[in-house]
Amino acid sequence: MQAPPLGKVAPQAAQPMAPAAESRLSNAARSSRANAAKEAAEPLPQADEWLRRIIELRRAGRNAQADDELARFHAAFPNFAVPAEALK
Repeated sequence: MQAPPLGKVAPQAAQPMAPAAESRLSNAARSSRANAAKEAAEPLPQADEWLRRIIELRRAGRNAQADDELARFHAAFPNFAVPAEALK
């Protein structure tokens, strides 16, 4: 078989996905869509209120949850100044 000319790719037969992998993919996709819909339905808190909640999580030692909230905060308010207390 000759190599295809430059700039062209030879077509390859699609390999079917194993049923278990397809099921996991479907479950993950459904879960992701459900989470996105839930987040879109929930109004974002005001920036100051959200930062207060992040600081409270840090003080309570719930750093993983504070990190998640801080990431969401940065996505919603990318140019908002974050106090050092919320970053610890």
